[in-house]
Amino acid sequence: MGEHYEGELEINDFPLNARWKVTHKETLGPISEWTGAAITTRGQFFPSGKVPGPGDRKLYLFIQGPTEQSVNRAKAELKRVLEDITNPN
Repeated sequence: MGEHYEGELEINDFPLNARWKVTHKETLGPISEWTGAAITTRGQFFPSGKVPGPGDRKLYLFIQGPTEQSVNRAKAELKRVLEDITNPN
């Protein structure tokens, strides 16, 4: 297997509609195609104030791509989508 790059973007604390948007293939498919990065949902949702136990992770997106640039592009686009939904102005 060739070299690959990884990144993470925590989405746990974004509103439900923003989390929903960035975990569905209608959003992820085009971003993956455009950037060449694979995006996987990992961890689990923890409501505000609830602390993850040992070995648990808050909900996040795991981004893996062939280049650092592909991972950074995917991460930037996902952040943009999250922020557009969270702050629609």
